[in-house]
Amino acid sequence: MVSPLMEQEARLVLWRPDVARLLGISKRTLSRMISNHDMPAQDVNIRGRRGWKIQTIQAWQEVGCPRAA
Repeated sequence: MVSPLMEQEARLVLWRPDVARLLGISKRTLSRMISNHDMPAQDVNIRGRRGWKIQTIQAWQEVGCPRAA
């Protein structure tokens, strides 16, 4: 059973398929970008599933998607 708090948190999270779709790239390309540190660090971990806060991806896009060192 998933708590209402976890459901609300999940709506604020972008998972890999969501980010790939948002950026217009394949999931494999996104995986390579993550491996090459071209993406901001995944900042959410829900039951072992890692994702990004929506604000993290929006801020990253606003500054031109720079490589995350």
